[in-house]
Amino acid sequence: MTNETFEPVGLLDIAKQIKTSREKLDDLTERMQSALDHKRDVSSAMSDELQEVMKRNQAMWQSGYDEGFKAGSLSSTEPTSEQRDRDLLESHGIDVDGFCDKMVKLVEDHESDKDEDEPDQYPANYGGSK
Repeated sequence: MTNETFEPVGLLDIAKQIKTSREKLDDLTERMQSALDHKRDVSSAMSDELQEVMKRNQAMWQSGYDEGFKAGSLSSTEPTSEQRDRDLLESHGIDVDGFCDKMVKLVEDHESDKDEDEPDQYPANYGGSK
């Protein structure tokens, strides 16, 4: 046996301890409920904000998609970007077809001159050797 002494406790003391413990429990329960309510409110606010952002992103995506579809649509009444560019260049006095023809000829001439095994690459007066 241990050397602890037993002290009798009266019913009033027990009732007082129960009341104190009950008050502590009620306080902790109230604080926990308050914290849970706050977490729920924050979660709800974040969910609402996320829903708004998703709606806004969906609207922006749909708007961009609609504009892209409209720009690429053959039945659109607006001219394509290629036609707008052509109209702009021609309004400044540039002959687009003539320019394109000159560019094609320039590229073809350049491509035909690329082959170094061709005799025209080394004329007689060039001074170099093959």
